[in-house]
Amino acid sequence: MAFARATEAISAAVGMQRARIGLYTGEPQLSAEGYIGLDVHRAARNMSAGHGGQVLLSQTTRDLVEHDLPGGVSLRDLGGNPATTLMTTTCSIVCKKQLAKTSKCM
Repeated sequence: MAFARATEAISAAVGMQRARIGLYTGEPQLSAEGYIGLDVHRAARNMSAGHGGQVLLSQTTRDLVEHDLPGGVSLRDLGGNPATTLMTTTCSIVCKKQLAKTSKCM
């Protein structure tokens, strides 16, 4: 899925509570088959680093949304992800406020 604004992506991700979601802000290429390029792969790597129900996002996406989050949602910095060289240097997880003190953030 692609969104025009990072805040729209966060709102949609929060609504899909059971899905594992990776968000990355970039400029993928649109082809006849859909979106392609490294930005798509980076979003997929963010998703792969998470567990069921988690939403992981890149630092760029975090920078764009951290001051305009949906109600009841916060972000927690997870640091870097050494599992891949395609990943940006840092990754964050979306947390619902009632879960923010536990390890069960989205």
